[in-house]
Amino acid sequence: PRLALADLFESAGRQAGALEQYQRVLSDDPRSGVAAYRLAALNVERGENLDVALDLAQRAVRALPKDPFANDVLGWIYVRKNLPRLGLPHLEESVGITPDNALFQFHHGVALLAVGQR
Repeated sequence: PRLALADLFESAGRQAGALEQYQRVLSDDPRSGVAAYRLAALNVERGENLDVALDLAQRAVRALPKDPFANDVLGWIYVRKNLPRLGLPHLEESVGITPDNALFQFHHGVALLAVGQR
């Protein structure tokens, strides 16, 4: 239920409420991959806590290794931290699973450009 509530807060643009609910989910279940990657994504979107976001995204990918959203968040954090080579495998995983997702394609493209590929 808390994940659903966090999603409602996020959909309504109430990031503070979503952040609080994701944190509560993780305090109850530290292995919740969904809460971890969504909290990481919110931190990245806000431009805050990239180191914390990286830890959360790594935890999410360990819990959900084939989840395209978790891999995208982790890959994008590496790009944002100027480590695009570390992010590329995760972004390629996301694009491979969900090739029609424009956000995944964008993140992958930015990472490729960052390492000098077209």
